Amino acid sequence: MDGQALLRVDRAFAVHRLTERVPDATDEQIYEALVVTDIREACDVLAPVFEESEGVDGYVSLEVSPHLAHDTAGTIADAHRLWDKVDRPNLMIKVPATLAGIPAVEELIAANINVNATLMFSLEDYEGGTARWCPGCGDLAVLTAVQRICRDEQLPPEKTVCVSGIGCSSRFPH
Repeated sequence: MDGQALLRVDRAFAVHRLTERVPDATDEQIYEALVVTDIREACDVLAPVFEESEGVDGYVSLEVSPHLAHDTAGTIADAHRLWDKVDRPNLMIKVPATLAGIPAVEELIAANINVNATLMFSLEDYEGGTARWCPGCGDLAVLTAVQRICRDEQLPPEKTVCVSGIGCSSRFPH
């Protein structure tokens, strides 16, 4: 049996065990139980990289619910819930850089939660997000915003992580 087949068997067994313990579990609850376990394990695998790089590398991202992309308070609550549930220092919470998501990014950084600002698919999206964090800062906007938040919240900048980037996707012929 190859690795992919073993993974499918392992997942099927995990779903079976979960539904035995919680017979009325929703698809979303099953998904989250599997994802949280996987993310914790991935964080543990990358923990030596995280520690050796002193927090520069070795992160694993987990996305808040995409249904909350236009809900600042919901995004913040979901990010805190996932952060607490996974409970690993090298977790990075992915937050959509929407108009509602950007204030959530700011608040999460201030709460010392590692953030990966997502859903930027063009230079205009990136500039729009960074302009909100730090008007007029140009390419250094994200870094400058993190520094400002660290100063205002008295957080150690060397322990605060936020990344953003322009997403790319490829379309493959069917």
